[in-house]
Amino acid sequence: MFFLLAPGAKPPVAEGAKLRVTFYDERQVAGFTPAYRPADNGFFMFPADTRTNTARIYIYRGAVKNIARG
Repeated sequence: MFFLLAPGAKPPVAEGAKLRVTFYDERQVAGFTPAYRPADNGFFMFPADTRTNTARIYIYRGAVKNIARG
């Protein structure tokens, strides 16, 4: 689930561990998360690419094929 920035807003400061998430449909997203725990049903992530209008992303664990750190 993507949460978009308000018009003219600056992206939030990315903090936490850097992750690359691969979904079952092979799409990938990279970003930073301050609260990733493998046992949780999901987590929030700040996108690494600040050129988009995405403020943060909620990653649902059930849709994830693989998570790589770094």
